[in-house]
Amino acid sequence: MKTVYLLGPKTIAADGNRKEFDASRDALRELGMDVVCIHDLLDCADWTSITDGERKVIIRKCAQMMLQCSDVVTMNDWQHCELAREEKALALHLDFPIEPIVKLVPHLTDKQLM
Repeated sequence: MKTVYLLGPKTIAADGNRKEFDASRDALRELGMDVVCIHDLLDCADWTSITDGERKVIIRKCAQMMLQCSDVVTMNDWQHCELAREEKALALHLDFPIEPIVKLVPHLTDKQLM
């Protein structure tokens, strides 16, 4: 089974965009993938107000999780989140294959995530 790291916009909503992460994870699991994301390891009270120190800790945890995966999948609107941009830069630096979720699950649109 392929294990993928799900990268998406967390800091755009206080709950870390949890509903969208769950919908994306479910769609990828239906394709037979094992999916990990930061929500598996960390539950932040308010993702919109993380401090610089917290962000650094989160990125380290993301790196540890990413290294357990074979690929990275980006959610819709990931680029609107500074933390997600850092995760993507890390994935590029580590030479991970990166696919947008809409390429793997074309029917998954923003409307279906809500």
